[in-house]
Amino acid sequence: MSSPGQPEPPGLPGEEPSGTGTSAGTGAARVAAGTGSERGAPDAGSGGSAAGAGGGAEAGPSPAEAESGWRRESDAFLRGSAPDIAELPRETRWKAWRYRILWTAFVAVLALAASTIVSLVPALHPSLKTREAKTDDEAQDRVQSEKPPFSANVRYQDVMDVWKQIDSFDIIYDAPFSASESSELKSLRLDASDWDRVMELITRHGARPAVAQVFEVRRNALGEMVDSTVGYGQPFFLDLTSDRDSPVHIVDLRAKEERCTESRAQAVLTIPADGASAIESIEFTLQKLGDTRAKIPFSPDHEDGGKPYFSQKVVSVGGSSEPVTFNVTGYSRTHSRCEWKILATYNTSDEKNRRSEIGDEGKALVTEGVPRRPRQQWVMDPHEGKVIECNSNPQGSPYCD
Repeated sequence: MSSPGQPEPPGLPGEEPSGTGTSAGTGAARVAAGTGSERGAPDAGSGGSAAGAGGGAEAGPSPAEAESGWRRESDAFLRGSAPDIAELPRETRWKAWRYRILWTAFVAVLALAASTIVSLVPALHPSLKTREAKTDDEAQDRVQSEKPPFSANVRYQDVMDVWKQIDSFDIIYDAPFSASESSELKSLRLDASDWDRVMELITRHGARPAVAQVFEVRRNALGEMVDSTVGYGQPFFLDLTSDRDSPVHIVDLRAKEERCTESRAQAVLTIPADGASAIESIEFTLQKLGDTRAKIPFSPDHEDGGKPYFSQKVVSVGGSSEPVTFNVTGYSRTHSRCEWKILATYNTSDEKNRRSEIGDEGKALVTEGVPRRPRQQWVMDPHEGKVIECNSNPQGSPYCD
């Protein structure tokens, strides 16, 4: 029994305090006190027990518990970022993780160093930079060389195209006019009232212009013309273009004759006309009418008429050069029909001359003169204001010969 005035020791948790201090209660109190001391509870003399601290507050995690929580978190990290390492025994997994980190850093540093060296070498060694640029230029040159040097498009001129350009020409036909067409054509006047119908009739039956050119004139002792050599041809527009980045220089064009026969035309209509062309013109001669090179057309106003065109000029296409269009006529002898092509000589930046053939979409060009004995011969006489058939009325017009 405690002495009078001495406080009773606290009981076990949940135990009601007893007014009588038995030996059992005293022993239980000692056991409780000892247990608390072993668990690290504070000594009574340094501040009292947890109950004496009056708050009933819980103590923080022990070092062992903290270490256990850190391991759980680190294991979860490895399972998420390196599952293969997470399966290794605990004593080796972190060693393997450190090796991986070091290897990744090494590879990254090595890649950065290699990239830096590659970018610096051309600057440090200009010869390597020049070699690289030369390789790029050669690759670009190969791409450019695979493109055709130039493209040629042939557009045959129709009757109205020619009518605007030259003084006189003939129209040749694949078939004669029918009886009803002939009758109507002779009845029409060459004035505004009938003009549209006249044009509709004279452009039928494969009508195409045949332009004449005199190449040789022979005169007698009195100066009178006794004979002449005349050539005929069909004018066409020749468009030259190039898709290459550098210019292509055309230094020569000349005719390449393939085959000539008699004209196949069945009818002829002679038309006087006037006008001039603003397009650059060149002409070719076939059947030994003259030099096969492209020539400047003869003109009383042009002192260079008849001279080789490319003896004074070079035509460039591609690069910054504009496309070129020529007004071309190839002349054969009066009553002939010739198939031919144009042989072009050109060069590029290497200045080596090369050759290419120009035709009408792969086919030969065609030049045809008037037939020797046409089934029908017509004249559009501006003085009479009518279209006259020379076969039935040879004296009807001075143009009938």
